[in-house]
Amino acid sequence: DRPVLFMIVSDPVAASVVSDLAHPRRNVTGTLYLLPVETQIKAARSYLDFKRIGYILNETESNSVSTRDELRALAPGLGFTLVERRLPVSPSGTPDGNALPGLLDELARAKVDLLYQGPDSFLNSRRDALTDGALARGLPVFAAAEAPVQQSRALFGVVNKYEDVGRFTATQALRILRDKTSPADIPVTLPRNFSYLINLPVALQLGRYPPLKL
Repeated sequence: DRPVLFMIVSDPVAASVVSDLAHPRRNVTGTLYLLPVETQIKAARSYLDFKRIGYILNETESNSVSTRDELRALAPGLGFTLVERRLPVSPSGTPDGNALPGLLDELARAKVDLLYQGPDSFLNSRRDALTDGALARGLPVFAAAEAPVQQSRALFGVVNKYEDVGRFTATQALRILRDKTSPADIPVTLPRNFSYLINLPVALQLGRYPPLKL
């Protein structure tokens, strides 16, 4: 009987938080923060052209798997090849972060044009090692969230910044607390404004200065 309001959930339907974004039908609603993968890929093309996208799959996180599936589905229509490498899992069931340098070497040898860092908590916790390693190998990193760009060495990302998601979620809270709207009647939606983040020191190091329009 107590309203629940969530934010920073990559895929609320896949995580079984709600059954339908438009009609939560429970005492639960919230805010999306990830732009659709197709929107991200199209926006990335406005910076640089690419034919091969590298992706490190973490099978222990559903977000990583569902993002991989979306990229696979989009690849033919958007004209890119997805090059996947799987993060090994230890006998205890945890991902092996020590495998990252070897996976980056494999992606560099596969001549990917871009490394896509999706919504993966484990890789985000190792974003310095991931983005520094990619940069050392001349691989630009495109990130689905802000931290790899603003706090590490990803080249760019098209994101909803956490502070903007927080403000948007606060308006949802007001609808519940002040306007007495049931969470079941509040769609789970995405903030309308997004940010195109570019890490200029990384751009200069890679020799990939952004187009003037960006």
